[in-house]
Amino acid sequence: MNKMNLEDLKKEMPYKWRVQESKQQGANCVAYVDARDVMNRLDEVVGMGMWQSKYESHNGNLYCSIGIKVDNEWVWKTDCGSESNVEKEKGEASDALKRSAVQWGVGRFLYDLPIKRLKTVEKNGKWYPVDGGGNILWNKDDLTAFINSSQTPAKPTPKVSITSDKVDGWVKRRKENKKGMVEVKGLYDISADIEKQINDKIKAQ
Repeated sequence: MNKMNLEDLKKEMPYKWRVQESKQQGANCVAYVDARDVMNRLDEVVGMGMWQSKYESHNGNLYCSIGIKVDNEWVWKTDCGSESNVEKEKGEASDALKRSAVQWGVGRFLYDLPIKRLKTVEKNGKWYPVDGGGNILWNKDDLTAFINSSQTPAKPTPKVSITSDKVDGWVKRRKENKKGMVEVKGLYDISADIEKQINDKIKAQ
């Protein structure tokens, strides 16, 4: 059985968009994941029998705690949910679960995504987001499809090369555990020869 890697909980996962606020000046849309998506991520990374959740009410607020079995011990992380506009109790439980999961890293990347602002039109006294052709985006699926199709893929940032004169500095960082080689490769262009020089110097010390 492979040992779980809790860092995998932080990886980006499919997400959707919902309207946070909609008025004449425009609609603010934020990214989100469903509670079912959170459960699936926990199942995939941790294992179905290695995590559990429980709910408790304190001072009228609903809290969810997610426990993960780490080194044969249960570790718990907790957060509080807020009511939704529809099915308040169910929405509060779902929100508490997702917030608790963020404590473990699940969906934390969502907080780094920018808010999307769309144009709106008025219908029956309410303002609704519209697509580029002025068509109302009635539901979350249509909203998600439109935003995802209109996003411009970010251009990858060129990696900086690590040269021989930088080897000693990276040896020091590795020994101080500030950056692992996997992270270094993700951020920098490092050749096999330079990687070998770093590893050889670490072994020699």
